[in-house]
Amino acid sequence: MVGPPPRGDTRAGLLHVPSFSSPDVGTPPEGWAPLLRLARLATRPLDRFLKIQAASGILLLLATAAALAWANSPRAPGCAALWHTPVGVRFGDFAFERPLEWVVNDGLMVIFFFVVGL
Repeated sequence: MVGPPPRGDTRAGLLHVPSFSSPDVGTPPEGWAPLLRLARLATRPLDRFLKIQAASGILLLLATAAALAWANSPRAPGCAALWHTPVGVRFGDFAFERPLEWVVNDGLMVIFFFVVGL
């Protein structure tokens, strides 16, 4: 046998696995309680909003309105510059970079239509 001997009861070739069913396993220390309460309080409005079935439609309409306002404002060159920002993956000498516009149009739209087709 290679390596250290197994721990626990090995009489029948089985190891003893301790039980993790005690109530305090997985709960944070008492010092985290105020932070945990604050996190729950901060995320409660977001949870309520996301439980509404129309939330995704509302978010899509707001994003569309913001994009239209940005594209038609005096800051439109910033919008165009964002679309031409290179996005990619590099592994050593291998580099795959495309503009953000290509990633959205050819990458994310493929995933969208694949999900809709399911």
